Amino acid sequence: MNRKVYKNILLIVLSTLLFSCGKDFLNFPTNETIIRDDYVKDLSTLNEFLNGVYLTSAREFGGTSVLYPEIVADNIKPAAGVSAEQAPFGLHYTWSQYADEPFGATKNLNSDSYALYSIVAGCNFVIEKVAKYRQENEDNANLIEGQALALRAMAYSYLLNYFSQAYSFTGDASHVGVAINNSIDFRALPTRRNTVAEVFDFMINDLKRSVLLLPPASGSTYMINRNAAKGLLARVLLAKGDYGQARQYAKEVLQLKPIMTQNYPAALFTPQETEALFQLSQSDKSLIIFSSYYLRGSIFLQATSDIASLYFESPTDVRRAWVTKSATGWTVTKYPQGVVPVPSTAYASIGYTPTLLRSSEMCLILAESYAKMGDNYVDSARFFLDAIRKRADLNAKVSNASGAALLDSIYKERRKELSFEGFRMFDLMRWKQGVNRTDVTNPQYKQLPYPSDKAIAPIPLRDVQLAKLLQNSGY
Repeated sequence: MNRKVYKNILLIVLSTLLFSCGKDFLNFPTNETIIRDDYVKDLSTLNEFLNGVYLTSAREFGGTSVLYPEIVADNIKPAAGVSAEQAPFGLHYTWSQYADEPFGATKNLNSDSYALYSIVAGCNFVIEKVAKYRQENEDNANLIEGQALALRAMAYSYLLNYFSQAYSFTGDASHVGVAINNSIDFRALPTRRNTVAEVFDFMINDLKRSVLLLPPASGSTYMINRNAAKGLLARVLLAKGDYGQARQYAKEVLQLKPIMTQNYPAALFTPQETEALFQLSQSDKSLIIFSSYYLRGSIFLQATSDIASLYFESPTDVRRAWVTKSATGWTVTKYPQGVVPVPSTAYASIGYTPTLLRSSEMCLILAESYAKMGDNYVDSARFFLDAIRKRADLNAKVSNASGAALLDSIYKERRKELSFEGFRMFDLMRWKQGVNRTDVTNPQYKQLPYPSDKAIAPIPLRDVQLAKLLQNSGY
């Protein structure tokens, strides 16, 4: 983008971050280059700025990131009576996104690109400025920096998932990724899109630094803590195919935060969830009802019979409650309703606590990592697979599969346990599998082969026209 466009966009971003902090900014300076420095004067105000980044992150991480990977794959579809063209993510469902300039998300993921880079920009500012005030309190400075590093890595992980092919797409991950921007200069222009390998190295470095800086005590799950940073690192390492390190970090998390067995699955996505590593908090400045609204408030989207049939393979699988049959299809009932106060009477009945990282994912990371580490680890892979299977279904048989059959069982269990949480399309891509739908709104939308240019979104047209960044193939 040219400097004027970037300055306008980032001024909006900065204003959002500052107002999110809940302070009086009616008299803040109009020169965007000094707004942040005019407000942030010490560790306390820097932490308030970080709180603003959290609120901006909550709106993004609790929105598109949850539904998009499910509908572009095979777990969610437009509801009966809602055409693919009219439904939220309608063009995404039909693999018909196209590049344009507006900020809206109906044709592509432009608005998500801008939102995620706004999170990156806020984190960059925190990471650079914390050194200036570190002498005030070393522990608090480490806490602030560790959170910002992990939030930045999470933002880049979503950017890669949306706009780049999986790490395994090429042998050395040298294919095009996203632009890394670690400058606090809001006027700085990206000069190129980094390779996927470079972005992964950047994320892993951020997360390892975060783990070192954050205190051992887990702290609130509404803020990034060491367990959450390790959990996100395990997720990133699994996506990279570094199964040894993915296993290491997932195991460390699971030892401190076991999977929830009591009150499962009823307590998931509530303040009482004991396996949550990182959750989003409802507040008057960050209303997170995205999934509930589209899936249960006003039903625009429904579960496919493809995923529903997996739950009903066993009459004793408690996860059958996550989908409910109606006259028009399958309603997603995985997310509880009315379990947390929502600062809006219009949506009070559908409030829940979105969980972005939980121990069940760590257990499945361990199962997959062990299975891919070779025959010597088959028993360990089966152990962690069965921990998830038998928790959900006491009558499930003990696993005895090996090789490809074991991996298929793990993939299936991962799909069942993490359904509707924002994983499905990205899992298929890293497994080098296409989308194969049975329950579709139109037969022409049944299959998307692997590999496919349409498995990822186009980058914003402005980035191509003004910053001369390379557009994704097929757009």
